[in-house]
Amino acid sequence: MKKYIGLWSFIFALLVFPAIAFANPTDVKTIEEQTEFINANPDNAIAYFKRGDAYYDEGNYKLAMDDANTAIEKKNTYAAAYVLRAYCYGQEKNYEAVIIDTTKAIELQPEYRLAYVRRATAYISMRKYDLSIADCDKLLEIDPTKLTAYYIKGLSLEIMGKNDEAIDSYKKILELGKSTDAKSIVDAKNRIIMLGGTI
Repeated sequence: MKKYIGLWSFIFALLVFPAIAFANPTDVKTIEEQTEFINANPDNAIAYFKRGDAYYDEGNYKLAMDDANTAIEKKNTYAAAYVLRAYCYGQEKNYEAVIIDTTKAIELQPEYRLAYVRRATAYISMRKYDLSIADCDKLLEIDPTKLTAYYIKGLSLEIMGKNDEAIDSYKKILELGKSTDAKSIVDAKNRIIMLGGTI
């Protein structure tokens, strides 16, 4: 009976306090540490970014956005803060703002892989598949082993009805993937089969 009470308590926590039920102790610790650091060093952009990133991981997008904004105010050349804010805008489905911030991050750091990934996914949401593919291709010039770029490119091609090209993109994941990339490999295999391709 005790194990059922514990299970129901956990389910209740999920329903009433979903973020708390899944709160990562590392994120909570980071938030506490960075808050202390900010109190002592209120102009430190990196501390705001780190705390905002932890808030984002917890699902507290408003506080993540606030900290990303403050990090940018403190250091307007901080590419990572623009990408964090872009992720927050993505939660609001404000894809135009995602494009603006990721483009700024790329201008500041032309080889910033995460900025290309986020912008490419925003382009998919905006149905600008050619631009998504262009970002994936640019990212693959920077890092030809970036599995995420092959996957996003494959999705864009698939949506455009270019199934053979999509299969080729997914097959690159199978070719380049390692055992640590198991989820990416399984996802790619499923997409290939769904498109009528063979593995």
